[in-house]
Amino acid sequence: MPLERLTIACQSKEASEELAWNTRSCPGIIVQCGDFATIPDFDCIATAGNSFGLMDAGMDLAILKFFGPHVPRENTLPPATGGRARD
Repeated sequence: MPLERLTIACQSKEASEELAWNTRSCPGIIVQCGDFATIPDFDCIATAGNSFGLMDAGMDLAILKFFGPHVPRENTLPPATGGRARD
């Protein structure tokens, strides 16, 4: 299935310009310089996670402030079972 639209929000002007240049041949990718909260319509947000599952700084804190305190309770995955990755 082809990509309909992927909007990337980046607060750094330089990084936004670099992303836009590197994705210029991908018509479904839009790079927006600014805060994710300024995007008028989105289905999901993907961020880098931390190993503790805490939403207390950086992008996680911005998401928590935008959506409210219920986010960590509703969207936290259960702890890992301690299994090993296969080689």
